[in-house]
Amino acid sequence: LMAEFAGQARKLGLPYLVTLHDYFLLCPNINLLDRAGKVWPGPEGGRRCQAKCFRGYSAYLEDRWVRARALLSGARAVFAPSSFLAAFFEREFALPVTVIENGVDLRQRSPAPVPRRYGEGKPLVFLYVGGWCWHKGLDTAVRAWSRVKGDARLHVYGRGGEPLREHLAKLAPGDFRVVHCDTYGEEELPRIMGAADALLFPSLWYENDPLSVKEALAYHVPVIASDLG
Repeated sequence: LMAEFAGQARKLGLPYLVTLHDYFLLCPNINLLDRAGKVWPGPEGGRRCQAKCFRGYSAYLEDRWVRARALLSGARAVFAPSSFLAAFFEREFALPVTVIENGVDLRQRSPAPVPRRYGEGKPLVFLYVGGWCWHKGLDTAVRAWSRVKGDARLHVYGRGGEPLREHLAKLAPGDFRVVHCDTYGEEELPRIMGAADALLFPSLWYENDPLSVKEALAYHVPVIASDLG
């Protein structure tokens, strides 16, 4: 669909822009993870895709690559929210990518550091904020939590509803320290971040300037993150 849109825009002489937020144009799996769930350095023009994940689909991969190249090369400009993401596309497609970081709108609220006072009976509170996708690393965080000693709480905020609650119950059976908190609205951010001691961001894929990390830092909440992307 994107390639068709770009083709029609070129026919009509209309300029268009492309903003990259993941690796879809590089990777049919979107997230540069192979079937074993391991990150890899790049598709190498689709050759690595065929060797790792899509054996026997050389025609599909070649067509996909041609369409992606046409879409990007025909754009008036290409943007990405992080230099890491931009570098992948610059290397694979030999084109310039302008980095514009994701922003956090703080006009309606003025975050200030929340003084933290620790005493007996006051647990440390860690947050996980994000969708329930295995490559976001929630399973990793919860399994690691079983090795944490003491009364430290992990509050899990994100989409997933009852299936997520059931999944957490299976991962941490009987562990009252792992709390499912469901979704939240922007207006609740001051309360959520104000009660947190740190944000956990255990992604298993090459990240792309995630908003939850920027929101945590804007509220002076330290971030413990995997070193990917």
